[in-house]
Amino acid sequence: MSKRFAPDCGAIKPDEECGECEACDEAEYNGIVSDNEAGIITDAEALARHADRGDI
Repeated sequence: MSKRFAPDCGAIKPDEECGECEACDEAEYNGIVSDNEAGIITDAEALARHADRGDI
């Protein structure tokens, strides 16, 4: 899965994201959806990643 930079995180660079704020959470969620829509990951992989995050 591609790591999406959360511009609202307040981090200066993508590798400095906190990974815990709402902006980072939303970026991760949107990254899963985007990767699935682009065919980078399968529906089953997307569901598993959402389940790991506690989305479902």
